Amino acid sequence: MEQILEPSERGSPTAARGSAVKESPRIGYGPALHEPETVRGTQFHRRMLDIALPRTSWRFSLRDKLSRRGMHKLFHIFVRHHGARRIANFVRYLRQRERVVEAGYMPPLVALDLSNRCNLKCPGCATGLGLGRVRGSAGFDLARQVIDQVSGTALQLGFFHWGEPLLNRTAYQAIEYAVEQGLWTVVSTNLSFPIDRWLHAIFQSGLHDIVISCDGTTQDVYERYRKGGDVELVFKNLKRLRAMRDELGQRTPYLRAKMIVFEHNWHQIEEFRERALAAGADEVTYAFGYGGESYQTGTNGGGHYFDLTRLEWVRKSPAGACTEVWKEIFVGHDGAAFSCCLGYRDEDLFAGPADDGQIDVAAIWNNGHYRASRRFFAEGGPSTDLPKGCQDCEFVTAQVELQSTAPAEPQ
Repeated sequence: MEQILEPSERGSPTAARGSAVKESPRIGYGPALHEPETVRGTQFHRRMLDIALPRTSWRFSLRDKLSRRGMHKLFHIFVRHHGARRIANFVRYLRQRERVVEAGYMPPLVALDLSNRCNLKCPGCATGLGLGRVRGSAGFDLARQVIDQVSGTALQLGFFHWGEPLLNRTAYQAIEYAVEQGLWTVVSTNLSFPIDRWLHAIFQSGLHDIVISCDGTTQDVYERYRKGGDVELVFKNLKRLRAMRDELGQRTPYLRAKMIVFEHNWHQIEEFRERALAAGADEVTYAFGYGGESYQTGTNGGGHYFDLTRLEWVRKSPAGACTEVWKEIFVGHDGAAFSCCLGYRDEDLFAGPADDGQIDVAAIWNNGHYRASRRFFAEGGPSTDLPKGCQDCEFVTAQVELQSTAPAEPQ
């Protein structure tokens, strides 16, 4: 089983580490068990790093692709269903990403958030804080339209963004339809709710991949971030999923346990791996914890992340282009499309709610907002042409500063 430390939001903390600046440790969601100075570099700290941090990112990425799940996914995407169309679309994406203003391909990744309601109150999430757009849920017709329009080109359809997908009955119908159309399907869930009433629907849907977010092994640590959750219920539900999968003799859904690492829970990294594997997880992954300041400042793309090596909160320094405007589309419960994974407000929308319930993914993918964003990053277009939600993003402000300090081209 591999353990991969991956960012929990857009941007690479590893890439930003060179320019990271030590900031106040008051950022976060609870006091640390130990002062960093007393445990940094100890044998215990090094063991947590060995478990959670990849020694070489390419090796862990390759191992992920060559895992049982990875090989199944590759075969499903490129061989079994719409293989030629997907390969052609993906090749066009690879050739055009970060270069073109109008994309000559459909988005290789699609997120469809059928409901922005959640049972928890996580303080690092817009939904948990009660922020963002009006709460609502989609009907199956909207999901069917999106699935029909992307099934021949998308590599993956994720049924999650701002809501808890497994508490939405429409999601199971939509997942089943997406699987029938040949899409690889993924959900991310807190799994902190009674699951028995949903078990049959989960397995009947044919869902491929479940990411189970659980940030601790004891209730006092877990609930500092997963407000309203029950850690023992999460592990109990994981066991139920694995037991039923084994009983049915199915390969899927693959069960991936994920822990977001903060200052208050990093000491449970090893115990989390042991408990998750014992409960039936196929894989265990870790993610950098973020401070959530964007909800206080109204800006996206920046803030602080918890650096497990330093055991400190350090400022993330966005650099380079925002790749998501070339890679993924985020569709909400009413057919509106968000700018990126960080968008949660009306001003972050790249497209408004679907008119009369009708959505055109291809038209949205190359609408004025997408073209303006791609032009800004690919050609140095004016930031004033960007949608409001993007103008305040730290990926944009960093790029504007870079452009302003770049030497003028010779005449």
